[in-house]
Amino acid sequence: MKKSAIVVLSLFSSLTYSYSQIISIQCFNQNDSIGINVGKNNLIVNGGFENTNCGFNSNWNSFCPKSAFYTCNIENWVCVGGGSAVYPHFYDTTFEFVVEGKRAPYFENLYTKVNSELNYDTATFLKENGCSIQNISTSIFSNIPSNYGGENGLSLEQIVSNLVIGNIYILEFWAGGGFDAKNQIVEEGLFAVDIGFGNHYFKNKPTPLKTGIGSRYLIAFKAIKSNHTIKFTNWLPQKSNCADLILDDVRLYGSEFLPKNISINPSPPQSNFVGEDIVDVSFNNKTKQIVITFLEDQKKISIKIKNSRGKQIFALNFTGRELLIDQEDLKTGDYIVQISSGRNSLISKKLEIKPK
Repeated sequence: MKKSAIVVLSLFSSLTYSYSQIISIQCFNQNDSIGINVGKNNLIVNGGFENTNCGFNSNWNSFCPKSAFYTCNIENWVCVGGGSAVYPHFYDTTFEFVVEGKRAPYFENLYTKVNSELNYDTATFLKENGCSIQNISTSIFSNIPSNYGGENGLSLEQIVSNLVIGNIYILEFWAGGGFDAKNQIVEEGLFAVDIGFGNHYFKNKPTPLKTGIGSRYLIAFKAIKSNHTIKFTNWLPQKSNCADLILDDVRLYGSEFLPKNISINPSPPQSNFVGEDIVDVSFNNKTKQIVITFLEDQKKISIKIKNSRGKQIFALNFTGRELLIDQEDLKTGDYIVQISSGRNSLISKKLEIKPK
């Protein structure tokens, strides 16, 4: 493949919270790979998805065990989640744009409507921070039927072993989106990546067969254990012309294989936490208190609570590790707790108030 100049679209950086070791996330408007001479140093096995017994295109040989169309597997990858009605399968270069090799997995579903069709390009509650999308809560997927996977979506994952704790690694991958032959699929979809610190959400754009230019992503992180699970998740599109995820050329390697013109150092740090796993939110029915507990002390974070209709019912700024909020009048139902630590970091947690 002919090399082209690297074009940096945007950068999201964050690292001051000791438990979460995401250093930076970068995306590039190109198909060409970025890491140099990775070769055998790629810690992802079968990152091009060429080793599979799945068929192509209209054969609809699904690689997800919960699917009614399940007939095949992808070596070294496991499909989890999804439901009986999902049909993720493989496309080859005769039908969809494939950046590496001859085939790529397509996370294909049908679509559903949540009150009204959700357009990932215009939804006002979604905030774009560089490469990533903020203000995402799985509650926006909660109306997806369980036979399509519900709010858990469907995922491809691989456990990477023999990492050196404390070393910096780069997860690089290419993402595109399904493009209908009649040009009917023209809007960006939504997917997530989790390397052990919670989901990061991204848009995936349609990639036409002959003119497709997808996105290259670099996620730099510090290993906190010897085994990390690399997980890609796609949900049922909530609009009929949103592109499902096409994934290809997944690579994991040491930062020494990056070209010299690519920096992974965040400057300046923009938040003090990453991921949903650093905070616990619950409701104590006896004391009628909302309990928000962090793994470590926080400084000057913003906390907002909204009901299921999106109406804000509580807001404050907080410093500390544990917060108790007296709310005797909260009705039974689901709420969203939004916790913001800066311009570019926001966690949404679901809070369920159950009857006594």
